[in-house]
Amino acid sequence: MSWVDIIRVIVLAWTFFCSLIAMALAADLTSISESLVKQYFTWAALAIAVGILSITSIPAMVVVDLLRTGAFTSMIVVELSWLSVLHVLWLVVGAMAASSSSNYWGGTCDFNFSNEINTACKETQAVAAFGFLAWLPLLGYTVLLLVLAIIRQTNGIPVWLLSVKESFRDGTDVTHANGPTIAPQFMETKVMDSPAPPSMPYTPPTGAATMTTYPPSGILTSPPPHQV
Repeated sequence: MSWVDIIRVIVLAWTFFCSLIAMALAADLTSISESLVKQYFTWAALAIAVGILSITSIPAMVVVDLLRTGAFTSMIVVELSWLSVLHVLWLVVGAMAASSSSNYWGGTCDFNFSNEINTACKETQAVAAFGFLAWLPLLGYTVLLLVLAIIRQTNGIPVWLLSVKESFRDGTDVTHANGPTIAPQFMETKVMDSPAPPSMPYTPPTGAATMTTYPPSGILTSPPPHQV
């Protein structure tokens, strides 16, 4: 795993934890408000909805990415889009809960006449805190992932349709979106030897003197008989 993938898992796990806590607190607060005044806070309902979206989508993203390479949910462009939506929603939840804690509850939770109201006030402050705690890491991770993806894209490495584990492997670069890296092939030129000319029989030139055996045939080599 690359360092980007490790940061991704940590941020998503932390967001899942904060989402679960904030959703549970908002649900309990809604139950209290319904029992007391027969109404509910809008931001609490939003916190429940965003919490459900987070705790269902984030584990699916992590598990699918671990079990399958090249899944649609693991693409960087899809992950950036969805996490950007989530971190904006958690920012809204945190801001609305903090505003309710300051304006509706007066910023203090020391009510002597009802323990339920004290609990609702403290849960409002807790939802605001966990909303900001879920928003900030998601914001940092999406900005980091966006910057790294833009840098690689400007270097000629298309990563938008790849997952984080495919795009930021240690010591490797992906140069094609649909296949492995292909090293350039260099062809070597080979100089072919020219064929040797065919051998020709030797023909002596016309009119040249031919060598004959010596002495010539027909000439007696023995001395003539001695005449008396």
